[in-house]
Amino acid sequence: MNDIAMYFYYVKTSVKAQWQYKLNFVMVSLGVFLWNGLDALGLWALFGRFGAIPGWTLAEVMLMYGLVNTTFALADSFWRGFDIFSRFIRDGQLDRMLLRPRSLFVQLLGYELRINRVGRLAQGVVVMVLAMIWTGITWDFAKIAMLLWAMFNGLLLFGGMFILQAVICFFSIESTEVVNAVSYGGVYVAAYPMEIYGTWFRRLFTFAVPLATVVYYPICFILGKGNLPPLAAFAIPLAGMVFCAFAVLLFYKVGLPNYKSTGT
Repeated sequence: MNDIAMYFYYVKTSVKAQWQYKLNFVMVSLGVFLWNGLDALGLWALFGRFGAIPGWTLAEVMLMYGLVNTTFALADSFWRGFDIFSRFIRDGQLDRMLLRPRSLFVQLLGYELRINRVGRLAQGVVVMVLAMIWTGITWDFAKIAMLLWAMFNGLLLFGGMFILQAVICFFSIESTEVVNAVSYGGVYVAAYPMEIYGTWFRRLFTFAVPLATVVYYPICFILGKGNLPPLAAFAIPLAGMVFCAFAVLLFYKVGLPNYKSTGT
């Protein structure tokens, strides 16, 4: 069985195991849906109290909010193995993974597909669809392609953050909150236009942690804001793919060579 087939086998087994507890799945998914729905209400309340952000309406910001939350919900489901990597080191499970005649990356990627994240996914999709209706966007092939392209590269970008978190675990399993502050916190940052932030903050989330390249600039293209030519607009989200590739390189070249077994 090759790595691709093995990955889908892992996913099938994970989904089957979680589906044994259907009530738990429904309750957790509904709770996450309602909890994250409060964020959307908060966005509405913010605009109701202070009015529109210069150059941006509530519906346009909701489109941005829906995109980043939908993308993160998918990433939080698919990259679970890297998100809890510290457990594997602490419990000695990583030793067993390294002894198996299978790719470590595939084992981590297929460790658990979190189906209960469908609640956050549904909430993000609902907000995004409502925003599309309210903004009255005239969709064409380029805009649809940009939306899907941004989501794909956003999935890789958040995955790269989880992989970097795993790299840190090789050296200190108690310091992962540093990355969590950027990954989970970055969702809230990317839900608003970059114009509201200071110059250094915009540069941080454009060049160091390129969240703006997979959310802000694609939304600008879809809404017709700015004067970027289509070729440049489609090239910008590639930063998410580059970020993920860099994280994978660090995992194998910096993290894994420095692994020391806990002896568990």
